[in-house]
Amino acid sequence: MHIVIGVITALAGLCWALIALQRSGLDLNELNPFLWARRRKWRMLYGTRPIFNLTKPLEVAAVLIVAVLREEGEISREQKSEVLRIFGQEFHLDAGKAAEMYKSCLFLLKDEMNIEQSVQGIIAPAKSNFTSEQAESLIALLKRVTAMEGPASQVQARIIEKVESEFGHESVQAGVWS
Repeated sequence: MHIVIGVITALAGLCWALIALQRSGLDLNELNPFLWARRRKWRMLYGTRPIFNLTKPLEVAAVLIVAVLREEGEISREQKSEVLRIFGQEFHLDAGKAAEMYKSCLFLLKDEMNIEQSVQGIIAPAKSNFTSEQAESLIALLKRVTAMEGPASQVQARIIEKVESEFGHESVQAGVWS
């Protein structure tokens, strides 16, 4: 009987201590390891910048195309119309969807200061979804876009080299987007 009374007293003391900790400001849910793991996973997924959470190859390609153009400054009207034409013809989007994708790319890139260092982070979530034809097509599109108004700058060339090294391609040919 004295053992049962000791166990009941210990449980009552534990409950009293937990209630006192809760009243002093400690959240008891922080002690739950399953809740902690779920919160950590959520924070890792949604705490990063949206540009690093793109999983579709089409989105990654569009962001990289716009990013390469923005590296030299503001995008001109001719460059914008060429990008919209590429989105329409190469990515098989209608004019409305192409304009929407262009605007979303500009929004994703608004706070990006150094795209050259971010290339690996942008490509990483979608890299397994890229086919070899899509990777080759992306590199060809990047080269075509940078050559619109003269030769590519050094920064643009380094970005294209980083994209090529991410996919491990030396030869570049046009590919198919679906």
